[in-house]
Amino acid sequence: MRLRLAQISDLEAIVQIEQEAFGNPWPHDAYVQELEREYGRVEVAEAPIVGVVGFSCTWHVLDEAHLMRIAVRASHQRCGWGVRLLESVVGAARRAGCIEVSLEVAASNTAALGLYKRARFEETGRRLGYYRLPVDDAVLMRCRL
Repeated sequence: MRLRLAQISDLEAIVQIEQEAFGNPWPHDAYVQELEREYGRVEVAEAPIVGVVGFSCTWHVLDEAHLMRIAVRASHQRCGWGVRLLESVVGAARRAGCIEVSLEVAASNTAALGLYKRARFEETGRRLGYYRLPVDDAVLMRCRL
């Protein structure tokens, strides 16, 4: 298991995971922008032989971090990759002087909700009908650091 900052050469794998994980996938160009964004942080999880199996995308703006995306290939879920990526997001936010990490997650995504609750994220609200494919509410969550 290895976590590292993403590089341009990782974009193909990130986009594949993105398309597998989300009903509203970001295009390749969005991740090019994230790699160039001054306040953006894209990290990948790498497995020996297999390569990139997961990623996270976070914005650090002033004293807040916002987790934009986090995903792990279906073939590598429930193996601790998501936990490691989330721990890294929180650790990087702390080191950057952030006071909280916030996120939105689909209300039907019980696995992600469980992961966030175990990591001390609390529900702060909902956005009804926020997601379109499939239609779902967004659960707003935050973790105070």
